Amino acid sequence: MNTLRKGTKFLKDLGIRIYISEYSLVPKTPVYYDETKEDPLLTNNSLKRFIKEEEIEQYIDLKNFVRKYNGEIAG
Repeated sequence: MNTLRKGTKFLKDLGIRIYISEYSLVPKTPVYYDETKEDPLLTNNSLKRFIKEEEIEQYIDLKNFVRKYNGEIAG
């Protein structure tokens, strides 16, 4: 999480629009079946499952910061 925060601040200082990429696992691949156990509810924005429980709030705060910042530079 610290790396995301540092990278976000670096990009902000450069005045660059920021996008945080989230992903879903691709159905019918070995990773999909290993990670989801075929549960379709775990296929959307799967990145959250790899963030430690105590860091989820920090991640949400970071997403909100990016959203606000991007709104400011858009005018």
